[in-house]
Amino acid sequence: MTLAPILRKRLNIHGSTLRSRPLDYQRQMTDAVEQHVLPALDSGEFQVKIDREFDWTSVAAAHKHMEDNKNQGKIILNIT
Repeated sequence: MTLAPILRKRLNIHGSTLRSRPLDYQRQMTDAVEQHVLPALDSGEFQVKIDREFDWTSVAAAHKHMEDNKNQGKIILNIT
């Protein structure tokens, strides 16, 4: 599974908390994440792509990089 089409189109993915859901549903969701998502993260099947890192003092350059649509992945601001 690739996130490239979602990132390319700058789509938004919305989620919600499970707080308002019944306890049985919360347990089912937790079990599903443990069975399907965590193994994919552990195996490296699902990875977050980092495009570029900027020093936090270069936030304007980082934003320009994003505005120019040059990134293909996350832009990281390092705060030291």
